[in-house]
Amino acid sequence: MKMKTLALVAAAGFGLVGAPSVFACSIAAWNGGATGAPVAGRPTDASPTARYSGQCGLRSNATAAFVTDTTPAAEVTFRARFYVYTGLTAGSALVYQALNAASPAVQQIGVTYDATAGNFTFATNSGSGTIGSIAQNRWYSVELNWSRAATNMVATVRGNGATTDSTATITGVTAAAQIDTANLGWVSGAGTAAAVRPITVDGYESRRATAIGRLCRGDASNDGSRNSSDGIQIRNEFLSATLAAGQPDANEDGFVNSNDGIIVRNIFLSGQGACSSGV
Repeated sequence: MKMKTLALVAAAGFGLVGAPSVFACSIAAWNGGATGAPVAGRPTDASPTARYSGQCGLRSNATAAFVTDTTPAAEVTFRARFYVYTGLTAGSALVYQALNAASPAVQQIGVTYDATAGNFTFATNSGSGTIGSIAQNRWYSVELNWSRAATNMVATVRGNGATTDSTATITGVTAAAQIDTANLGWVSGAGTAAAVRPITVDGYESRRATAIGRLCRGDASNDGSRNSSDGIQIRNEFLSATLAAGQPDANEDGFVNSNDGIIVRNIFLSGQGACSSGV
């Protein structure tokens, strides 16, 4: 069962509200509100905000700037998928956190990006594990499968244009563990933000069961395949700032330009244009 999709689309997540001619990004779907000053914005704003899908993303320029989802309720199985742009030049940022409703609340899931070490650290309430070879200034998908019955969490990461997943299994989910709230953004940590593209998040979804999976890299038109129409949308975004509706950033570097068009063309010509190909 799907609990929440807070993707960056109309009327959801950091989505577009108002008339199409007045593109305003909003965090209204995050029922727990915002802490600090995260910015919901677009790549075409005066101070650009990167996005992975759709037109809006959530940018955190400093620590303690995040949004909260209070939809979970005493969850004993929990899946979540989100995208994070690794916009630190040094240090670390806790980019995702799930908590129980105890007072004080206890962290059940923590995801930390460490620019100095080049890794993601995944924590349960009494265990931890890492996935390395994480580059700075790149988009990565993070998918979590947390289970009290299994007493573990499986973390899956892919980004920076890669075509295969990296996976880690973290033990330490205790018998009384449950999830009641989730935070996404730059929750804590003493990292140094990149000047142009700091910590940015997009594409959040949570469920109780079934895998979520990645959004289709390079599918700029969001129609389930990579072909010439995606190349046209990528070109239009690059030349005229007409933002694509899908995922135009094929190399996942935070910018949309001719390099993305070349990648999509090569994917199509290789016979792997269907999003189901996994590339």
